[in-house]
Amino acid sequence: TNRSGSDQTSPINTLSQNTSNDSAVNTSSNTVEFTQLDDPLLVLVNADHKMPDGTDDGVVEQYDITLDKRALDAYGQMYQAASQDGITLWISSGYRSPTLQAQLYQQEIDNNLAKGMTENEAVETKDKKKILVLGSGPIRIGQGIEFDFCSVHCTWAFAKDGYETIIVNNNPETVSTDFDIADKLYFEPLTPEDVESIVDIEKPDGAVVQFGGQTAIKLTEALMKMGVPILGTSAENVDKAEDRELFDEILEECEIPRPTGGTVFTAEEAKEVANRLGYPVLVRPSYVLGGQGMQIAINDNDIDEFIGIINRIAQDHPILVDKYLQGKEIEVDAVCDGTDILIPGIMEHIERAGIHSGDSISVYPAQSLTEGAKAKIAEYTRRLAKSLHVIGMINIQFIVCGEDDVYVIEVNPRSSRTVPYISKVTGIPIVPLATQVITGKKIKDLGYTPGLQPEADYVAV
Repeated sequence: TNRSGSDQTSPINTLSQNTSNDSAVNTSSNTVEFTQLDDPLLVLVNADHKMPDGTDDGVVEQYDITLDKRALDAYGQMYQAASQDGITLWISSGYRSPTLQAQLYQQEIDNNLAKGMTENEAVETKDKKKILVLGSGPIRIGQGIEFDFCSVHCTWAFAKDGYETIIVNNNPETVSTDFDIADKLYFEPLTPEDVESIVDIEKPDGAVVQFGGQTAIKLTEALMKMGVPILGTSAENVDKAEDRELFDEILEECEIPRPTGGTVFTAEEAKEVANRLGYPVLVRPSYVLGGQGMQIAINDNDIDEFIGIINRIAQDHPILVDKYLQGKEIEVDAVCDGTDILIPGIMEHIERAGIHSGDSISVYPAQSLTEGAKAKIAEYTRRLAKSLHVIGMINIQFIVCGEDDVYVIEVNPRSSRTVPYISKVTGIPIVPLATQVITGKKIKDLGYTPGLQPEADYVAV
């Protein structure tokens, strides 16, 4: 044993007897137990001791030591021989203070870390084209299991087409981090630094970011700097949908109305815009996870409160202040191949406009829309998808005021939380379809007629 502070010893007067009948032996106030294991060559030693001088760093500590039984038998034979000559053999007790134990534990950690820096179990493979699928990371408000559904079905679709699939995600509660979903799983944080280390090893032929929510979308620029091709909608067009000024230009070109508004950074600027538009207004950050931080303000005091909450986190992009329109909120998920667009169905939110879709109840097919409003929604979806050069998934949220007045609230060139829902209630597997479109296939070639699909004869909530 290791000795660090005491020469206290315990005689083992019946050691030779113990090695022959394998029974426990108790000696004095300190106990040493020898127990034969299933392996005939191993004996487990459990020792429980206190510091003899009662110092404050003494602890009762039990530890296991694996010994070769043959050595123990030899020691027993030595004890018998020594006893005949009047000599007593002792086993010395060893002690380890908590401070030393912590130091040794830290040393072990440091050694393991140093060892890890020189070892790599990830082996680069080159037999098939490789696709990097970015997950959505930890589940949190506004981003949950829905994106995991998209990542898994995307991975399966790529595998079916003969690609090697690599998932990067760090949520143990999701299906995408099961060991058998992809060819390789990197359980790593979704940060540029961590992803770059994986890219350096794997050298993927392309990366897919549109199935991992906003977490994956935010890695687009970093992946491009690493030299990884972004499959599907380009980073430039993703930015056009996220940037207020660029998106306003797209809407103007497409002749699509949206609620009037402005961009601000401070509470004073926000109050100026709000008073110009007239209350109520919708206040929300840009480039965030689907509606995070969105609030409806009805006076200047609300503006001060909401802007203060938003600015608790430093904003790299402006805050949006829009005129709040009281109407029905409508949502659409679609697949675009660059030419044609497939819209499985139109969903209507039961809650008032401005309630985040993650907190809303969605109904398919929409129950209160006129045929004119449905036609406008389908046409606006087509125009936006083509103007943004969408390849793959697109999600659009609308407000319908009155009979046929349709306004665009937001466009996300990626999958959304309603994708699993609309896929199941319509029977159209839009994630596999979007994945095939990303690889170059066309909607018509996949057996579907472009446009808004016929409504089901049932209602799904």
